[in-house]
Amino acid sequence: MVVTHYGLNASFYGAQNKCVQVGECKSDVEIMIEVGKKTYPDFWNRFEDDEAYNNFHVFRSWLPWEKLRDNVVTMSNEPYYKYKEGKLRPDGSVGFPTQTGRVELYSYAYANFDEDPLPYYEPAAYGPTTMPEMMKEKYPFVLTTGARVQNYFHSEHKQVPSLRQITPWPQVDLNPEDAAEYGIQEGDWVEVFSPYGSVRQMARVTPIIKKGVVHCMHGFWYPEEEGSEPNLYGNWKSNINMLMPNSVNAKTGFGNTFKSMICGIRKADGRGGPNEPDHIVLEKSRQGEFTVQEKWRPADSPVVDPIDYEKEIGVTK
Repeated sequence: MVVTHYGLNASFYGAQNKCVQVGECKSDVEIMIEVGKKTYPDFWNRFEDDEAYNNFHVFRSWLPWEKLRDNVVTMSNEPYYKYKEGKLRPDGSVGFPTQTGRVELYSYAYANFDEDPLPYYEPAAYGPTTMPEMMKEKYPFVLTTGARVQNYFHSEHKQVPSLRQITPWPQVDLNPEDAAEYGIQEGDWVEVFSPYGSVRQMARVTPIIKKGVVHCMHGFWYPEEEGSEPNLYGNWKSNINMLMPNSVNAKTGFGNTFKSMICGIRKADGRGGPNEPDHIVLEKSRQGEFTVQEKWRPADSPVVDPIDYEKEIGVTK
């Protein structure tokens, strides 16, 4: 069964009919039921099998599971303006699921937690405004990650030949001017490195990437390589997480460096040899995390070499 999961908008239901049984493979629902009966029997013991669970889950579609399987796809009869009919709030009142029931530009929930209740801008922990000298010396690019390709779902499906042939290698997107400056052409292997580590991905030269910005694919591994330790299917060779700190978040605890990191690039001769990282950097706040949690910041002291951000972008007071 496939159900949309965008907040409270579960209005689409689809059925994936099983074709074959492969070994002892089980569906997600079967696994959930088995684990649930061990960990939370009061809830999960009501389901004798996956069909019973599916019938429970699709109650909003007004269809029993067998009927949904025949239809394949069903749209439930959901009102469009749910806030007008009390469909968003647990108490059934008209409005939005906030303390006031309104769209809150001033968040009373944040205020209750002593956080800034108003929208604000905070420069990236690693970027031109916070670490300009490091970018001048060694890491001149802003790294971003997370763009999707249709044939993969995060780290899934690399082992499916029909999908792997569409995007056979992890891709690093480069602006043509940056690629020319570093002698990199389409299809070359590129080493991307940050203060925390390095990986290798294949160059895709495209004008849709801004000059000075690099985008790297995430979640790549090599099912054709050895799976036992230390290789782990070549996990370390192209895993962009190797370039990121573990505990650098915004002041509310949200956000991370996956969308904005500093990095450098250089042309490489392949995806790399032995698949073991030279070292894994743990910033100070991470090292103390399991004893006394220190600040979730890029440094435990004021940022060195600060820049007047408003002056840089031409804001006049």
